[in-house]
Amino acid sequence: MKFPNLIFFALLSINIACFGQSRPAPKSNPSLPGYSGFHSNLGLQEIIEVGVPLSASTDVTSSATEASGSILQRLDAANAKPPPPPKPKGPLVFSTQAGMRAYTTSNVLRQESSLAKSSGVVESNLGIAVSHRAFKINEYVTMLPRLDMMMQWAWYAQNSELLDYQFGLVKAGIAFGFPNDWSVGTSLDYNTLSNLESGDKTFDSISPSVSLQKIIPVSESSFILFDSMVRLSNMRAETFFPAAGVFADSGDNYQTSFSVSYLKMLGFDQEWTIMPRLAINRTNYTKTPNTGRLDYLFSAGVSAIYQWTDWLGLQSFITYNKMDTDTISNFNAFDLGIAINGNFSF
Repeated sequence: MKFPNLIFFALLSINIACFGQSRPAPKSNPSLPGYSGFHSNLGLQEIIEVGVPLSASTDVTSSATEASGSILQRLDAANAKPPPPPKPKGPLVFSTQAGMRAYTTSNVLRQESSLAKSSGVVESNLGIAVSHRAFKINEYVTMLPRLDMMMQWAWYAQNSELLDYQFGLVKAGIAFGFPNDWSVGTSLDYNTLSNLESGDKTFDSISPSVSLQKIIPVSESSFILFDSMVRLSNMRAETFFPAAGVFADSGDNYQTSFSVSYLKMLGFDQEWTIMPRLAINRTNYTKTPNTGRLDYLFSAGVSAIYQWTDWLGLQSFITYNKMDTDTISNFNAFDLGIAINGNFSF
């Protein structure tokens, strides 16, 4: 298969906000925790998100900001350039994002090492989000509601008739910010996956989730991010997948995950961000034919992000994934690639 020769569109950033003391932090968006994994024909895949000016997602009043600050603003870089004069805005914020990522994977079907085959992958994404400006519930709690809609397409150099897919997502969520940089997010999403070759729907799913986040400043230019999430997926599979049992889309399941990321900002305007990340995802299946199956997916990786302009970002990444399961063959895989994203808020 040949990858399409066009401009690709990127995934809408799914931002879960949390709030705390004001402090400078990176302006790029290095895959914010809270919703970094999506269903795909490679199972749970890390979605690379870059180039999103987070402070555009929310705007608390000046008194609220002085009192507690915002993690969205703290994850914007301390920029040496004077900010533009503020523009009058209503209570709603609309944002769009488009871009692409291209990478190679060492194990395209996520099989045991002796059967592993490599493949190039190109993903294009397009999304829009509507959020209400963050507002204070009381002296200690801030709330940010948000609605996201996203489409994603993927093309594979190998097994394209099996793996090429179209993925759609509608997600409604509310994030609650607490003192000392804690936040809790709750959301409900509907997502669906279809095969691009045949047009057949593989599945659709309704999935509620709850997440907990914490940020720890290490210095004026480095931070540690902790993220945990519990997610229940109610799947309705419509097409039998030939490699059924390999992927996380193999039936109703609940997932628990934990990740820790370290962000280090570099450069005169802190336009560079280096982010190593460790994560573990536990998936337990509750529906035939995979009832009782238990998977552990371990991942480790590092990203280098360059914020070229306020609306455009570039990223390179490498990730190692290892699956331990009690039902199917274990596997490991390396993914290496680049991403480019543009965004606009109004």
